[in-house]
Amino acid sequence: MWGHSVPSVVLPKMGCKRPHVRIDRFTMVKLNVLSAYREVPRLSYLIGLSHMLLELHFNFLPVVYPVLIATLGLSYGQVGTLALIASTSTTLIQPVFGALSDRLSRRGMIVASLAWIGSLMALIGYTQNYWAIALVIALGGLGSACFHPAAAALASTAASARRGTSMSVFSVTGSLGVALSPLLMGLLLARWGLRGTGALAVLGLGSAAFLAWQFREVGRSQRVVAAETSPLPATGGSLLALALVVLFVMARSWFQGSFYAYLPSFLESGGMSLEQAGAVFSILLFASSLGSLMGGPIADSVGRLPVVLVSLALLGPMGWLALHTTGALQILLLVITGIMLGASIPIGLLMAQDTWPRGTGLASSLAMGMGWLPSGIGAWAVGRMADQNGLLAAMSTLGWVPLIGLVFAVGYGISQRFAHETNRFPS
Repeated sequence: MWGHSVPSVVLPKMGCKRPHVRIDRFTMVKLNVLSAYREVPRLSYLIGLSHMLLELHFNFLPVVYPVLIATLGLSYGQVGTLALIASTSTTLIQPVFGALSDRLSRRGMIVASLAWIGSLMALIGYTQNYWAIALVIALGGLGSACFHPAAAALASTAASARRGTSMSVFSVTGSLGVALSPLLMGLLLARWGLRGTGALAVLGLGSAAFLAWQFREVGRSQRVVAAETSPLPATGGSLLALALVVLFVMARSWFQGSFYAYLPSFLESGGMSLEQAGAVFSILLFASSLGSLMGGPIADSVGRLPVVLVSLALLGPMGWLALHTTGALQILLLVITGIMLGASIPIGLLMAQDTWPRGTGLASSLAMGMGWLPSGIGAWAVGRMADQNGLLAAMSTLGWVPLIGLVFAVGYGISQRFAHETNRFPS
């Protein structure tokens, strides 16, 4: 449809012999996107780099789970419990860190988070007790909980003229880190076994030191100031809109956390080697990164809500079909699933910040913290169902979950339209 069903733009001639240059709308969008990314300040890219490094330290767990099943004899239910712990440790306390990020140095919180998570997650390969592993995951997750609201709020305020693009950088780099994490851990496991997790300590401490140096080069440590937040209080309407945003993010998170947690094990049970399953899983994660990269620019052209509605409507069916196919078709469907997952991530964050401008850190923490909480709950529930009915039957139930999020997204659109009409015609 792009470039065919829409009229072309004719640029004016600069001279009498200069030919017309016709640029279709898709090309204009690409040019605008490239220009926007060039105008994003260096700080936004440093925050994006920190996000990628942070995700490298935590999102390898689905690749480690099959090894733990083999070495410690864990059940799917126990793996689901570990996934639940990983999710809750990064989400439940996140609003506390979000409130702190509106008062303390956000750059300092980013640096401390990287040092903490690298040091803790390195211990997984040196721990042979199930509950000790659970404790390490829980403590390591606090680093992610501290990082995300501070980094998201800083990314939003770093480029006031290009907030959407800056948030896309933040989301895409995070998705890239999520995608690279299982690949990195797969290499470490192949070379050193579970002891390979020790390399994360070196990476985490080194990354923290590098970013602390770079943040000093960029400028003073950022603290919340009047210019960064709106002086207007959050109204009842904005709180309703924020709640609806969080609810549709929760539905997407339920699907995402469950699908990610068990896909490598599902693929391995279907005949793939662990290395092949990790590679296919990384393809899904790279597709999610692509979705985040595409979601922001498309939303700038057609609006944020349409992108959210389309992605939620297609997510469930594509994921269900991917589970019931094999070969190249399965990989294609997983790519589409990943794109649908990633497309709404930066948009959801911006929606949350827009509905609560008085505290972008707290709003971000609610969208990410409370929004991501069902990720672990869903993984735990799917694990329990898999122990009873098999992994395919359990994962197949995920197909309907995004449709619940679609209902909340529609509700958000209705509430925003009602608020707009109320503002136009006050009583």
